[in-house]
Amino acid sequence: MKFEMGIEPNEVTLISVVSACASSGAVDEGMYIPGLALKLGVLWEPKLVNSLINLYGKLGYWDAVCRFVETMPIQNVVSWNLLMIAIYAQNGSAADGLNFFNLMRRAGVYPDDGTLVSLLQVCENLGLGNLAQGVMLRMGMDEKLWRSLKACMVRKGVQPDHVTFTHLLSACSHSGLIKEGRNYFDIMSEVYGVEPRLEHYSCMVDLLGRCGLLHDAYELIKRMPMEPNSGVWGALFGACRVHGNIELGKEVAERLFALEPSDSRNYIMLSNVYSAAGLWRDASKVRALMKEKDLARTPGAVLLNMEIKFIALLWAVKEDMISKHSEKLAIAFGLLVINAGMPMIITMNLRIFGVCHGAAKFISLIEKRTIIIRDSKRFHHFTNGICTRGDYW
Repeated sequence: MKFEMGIEPNEVTLISVVSACASSGAVDEGMYIPGLALKLGVLWEPKLVNSLINLYGKLGYWDAVCRFVETMPIQNVVSWNLLMIAIYAQNGSAADGLNFFNLMRRAGVYPDDGTLVSLLQVCENLGLGNLAQGVMLRMGMDEKLWRSLKACMVRKGVQPDHVTFTHLLSACSHSGLIKEGRNYFDIMSEVYGVEPRLEHYSCMVDLLGRCGLLHDAYELIKRMPMEPNSGVWGALFGACRVHGNIELGKEVAERLFALEPSDSRNYIMLSNVYSAAGLWRDASKVRALMKEKDLARTPGAVLLNMEIKFIALLWAVKEDMISKHSEKLAIAFGLLVINAGMPMIITMNLRIFGVCHGAAKFISLIEKRTIIIRDSKRFHHFTNGICTRGDYW
């Protein structure tokens, strides 16, 4: 009608037509739209592409859907959500949805809340609810995801258990959701009858510590009905290091020394706390104590992805090599061998050093690369000079 009136349609017009075709199942009419959009020069408008992906996905034309995502100049998270998760799940191919979620991560596209809600539905269909909870733990979880998780559990006729709340509290910790975390910690026993365990207290201490509430974290530990383990004290110790609380850090370190007298990591962290505060004499005393106890540092190991193959880079870190951290060497090697369009994924068996954390941020900004480092504690995702963990580790 617009052509007959001499008015040229735009992408908004075509989006409305695509929506009508999707609602009515008009296959033949829908097939003409990409050609018309190409002629009008609006084919690769993101909203139009997403509408076409939705249309062809509902009609079962998977090859066309894949071609759209592969050839679109700018891939966005909405396009991947439609292709990899929601549409596949709706059409009974949940396993494919999960596979494409992995491809999305490898392509460096960061999932949003919509992705995780859809992923939860996929994992529910596959009987992999714990996997979805684990992904939410890593990516962060808000109220919308919590409602989706509860809805899935209601459909399955099950109640949240201690594993569910461990993931919830960990997600709140990684996302800095102090109010939500405290609420979940309270309702787990008051509403769902799940008594907090060591892992739940560890998550809460980590959450409070991240937000700088060290006193609250310490008071929570003192109120615990069971003896705190190294995980609980370690969470508070890490917060003391980040926030520079020397006195509390020293007290917590003594607790860790008593629980794990042969773990060199606690001594190294205390030495780093002293060094960061300029207390070089105290840092030297801790290093000397390590030698006295014959505590050797664990050799550093780094695994760097290179296309399909993996290359292992191993170094025994000695004192005269302290400036040559394996993380930085792995990043330098990755810049040489990994395609610029692919994320650089580095796995290591030790905690990342502060200088390497800063270097990864700087390199991601200068080189326009996505760098993902998995240390012994958590993932660090660097993009455009920013760490998604908020520089907390």
